[in-house]
Amino acid sequence: MAGRDARRPTGSEGRTAARGAALVAAALVVGLILYARLPSLGSHPATTAATRTAVTATTVPARHPVSTTTTVAVVPGNVQVLVANGTAVSGAAGRLSTKLGGAGYNVLAPVTATRRVSQSSVYYSSGNKAAAVAVASALGLASSAVASMPANPPVTDTLHAMVLVVMGPKLASSYGPTPAGVQG
Repeated sequence: MAGRDARRPTGSEGRTAARGAALVAAALVVGLILYARLPSLGSHPATTAATRTAVTATTVPARHPVSTTTTVAVVPGNVQVLVANGTAVSGAAGRLSTKLGGAGYNVLAPVTATRRVSQSSVYYSSGNKAAAVAVASALGLASSAVASMPANPPVTDTLHAMVLVVMGPKLASSYGPTPAGVQG
């Protein structure tokens, strides 16, 4: 009997073995979860109609926050822009549309706004803020001119444009009527 008692673990040895087995089981579960997520980790490009987004995810233990970096690069040809003249300056929206088209934007036929405005605005439809910021920058407008598309935009129809540029007096004066006798 003495040999049998020597092989049996004491109370503290049994608890230590149980803890070890529990740690191994927990490590196995965590490993399986990480293995299942492995294809989605790292850096990969994701493309939408208006933007290219590169997402980098860093996985760390659960007690630490996950770090994510997002970079958005706007491809002008994927951005559908509608220009509306909110002033009395004749032809300004057409000339601005030509400029944006020359910069590679997908420009819809210009329209006249349903009301006069005191300053230029660049509105964006859902998910297209980066595109609106890029258009505003191309026009030399401050980021404060960029806003979400209002419930009642100052045009009769947005034509499903991603970005709506409503020209105010200052911007329109830059694209005003061509003086008589001057081509352009």
